Amino acid sequence: MSNWRRALAVLCSVCLVGGLLAGAKAFTRASAYRRDPADGAAVLDELALRDPAKVEEILRARVTPTPTATDTPNPSEDASSVPLPPSPPTGIWAEFRHYAVLGDSRAIGFSYYHFLDKNRVLAGGGNTIRNIAGHTAQLQKINPDVIYICYGVNDAGIGYWKNGEAYAAEFMTILANLQAALPKAQIVVSSILPAAEHTFQRSPSWRKIPDFNACVKRECAARGIAYADNADIAAALMATLYHPDGVHLRPAFYPYWAENL
Repeated sequence: MSNWRRALAVLCSVCLVGGLLAGAKAFTRASAYRRDPADGAAVLDELALRDPAKVEEILRARVTPTPTATDTPNPSEDASSVPLPPSPPTGIWAEFRHYAVLGDSRAIGFSYYHFLDKNRVLAGGGNTIRNIAGHTAQLQKINPDVIYICYGVNDAGIGYWKNGEAYAAEFMTILANLQAALPKAQIVVSSILPAAEHTFQRSPSWRKIPDFNACVKRECAARGIAYADNADIAAALMATLYHPDGVHLRPAFYPYWAENL
């Protein structure tokens, strides 16, 4: 065999092996995602802890793309025995004027689903109350009358705080600094929306959410800080308006949350 034919044969072999390896890797990645498609969005916050810059891209790829009436599940699928709360007024979004929303991947939905201005929703997957200080300059530029604080699922799950008292103590210090930087703004703290019970096997720390909420509510009351308790709407709507991951929210949940805020 001539030299050039041998070289061509070698090149073809290399290309074939490379293609097979690439295909195997792609198949492996695809299979990993197919193992539990209903739970795909559950990794959002865990991935965000490793690579916060990519979380919004992941969120956009995994959640329902647009808010439509058909996105609400059939009421017959509701396993909750808690009575449904009244429907929010159709004009609820007009009530949000000169505001800012701070929060995590759940709060992103306010802007992702086009309910609120994305320039006023300062949220990111994996974020906790320790991200609040980093928004100070942007908040001063926006100069909101009301700041809605919507964190918690990562706060309880990550393990920075071992109990509700430790969490509330640091939270109050952070809010005091925020009030000093924006003295004219009213702060509204949203209670942490609970995770569904089936998520506790994956993240037992989410069992601490009621303790975190109770301590924060008590400290807010002592300081005259507005506190929005979401326990009732979460209990009533979790079965139908949470995503299957038991953590993230369908578009139809947001008007109820907004009304409560």
